[in-house]
Amino acid sequence: MQRKRRFKRLGYFLGGLALAYLALCWYLAGQYLSPPRIGGVLAPPFVNEVTINTTGGANPTWVTKNFDTAPVVFVLAFGNGGIRGSFTDLTHDLIAKGYAVVIPCMPGQDASPEKRIGFGRAEARTLEDTLAWVRAKRQDHPKVVLYGVSMGGAACWLTASDNPPVEGIITESAYAELAPTVAQFFNRAMPGGNFFFRPVVWIAQWRSGLRVSDINPVQNARAWRGRPALVIQAADDDLVNPKQGERLAAATAADYWLVAGAKHAECYEHHPKEYVARLVNFVRRL
Repeated sequence: MQRKRRFKRLGYFLGGLALAYLALCWYLAGQYLSPPRIGGVLAPPFVNEVTINTTGGANPTWVTKNFDTAPVVFVLAFGNGGIRGSFTDLTHDLIAKGYAVVIPCMPGQDASPEKRIGFGRAEARTLEDTLAWVRAKRQDHPKVVLYGVSMGGAACWLTASDNPPVEGIITESAYAELAPTVAQFFNRAMPGGNFFFRPVVWIAQWRSGLRVSDINPVQNARAWRGRPALVIQAADDDLVNPKQGERLAAATAADYWLVAGAKHAECYEHHPKEYVARLVNFVRRL
């Protein structure tokens, strides 16, 4: 009888442990799909906030005050965990070079009307809607450059087509395939994390209706081959392996800049002057 009770208690314990594990995975999947929003970020004095109607709803977007006259317009896309304010310093530098900047909110983040991120797919739709707005507002046909970091960079490549609305694409720390990036995301949290937290991926896929294995920006990027492109990759990136940047550069025949000593999505902070100089040189070659 006593032995039976022990087995029963062990069963209850293991069952409770399994339920707690599944609850944790459900919570983590929700946190990944809908990251905590960073609020209270004030727009810098050199931008106006406008509303762009996108597929996901009315999107609050920062537009620099020289938008109507600048000969070149950069559309910037931040990655997972970013906000429009992530680009404040870079925007200031681009304005100083005579360029205009447009920064929409990415799905599930900042002040976006969308509740969840889209692994790059929803972000690409937001960029396409933003580019359409830019072209509609600027009938004088300025040169438009699409620029994105991390997931924002992947979204840039997912917009690539044979009939693009932009003259150039620049990305930093963008993934060529999402699946290995997700694996690395969990593995850097803890050894074997990709195995231990695999249910998080399954739950996130079920809740979003998207399969991680289907998000492969490098496939779309091939449609851009031969057009102006610059792939920037952090050499010490612990999330997106530099080989992914190499694959994007090879697929598009883009210029490739491996930034020594830089971590994921921190290439601008590592070499701000050279970073801006490379963007300027890129624009001049358009």
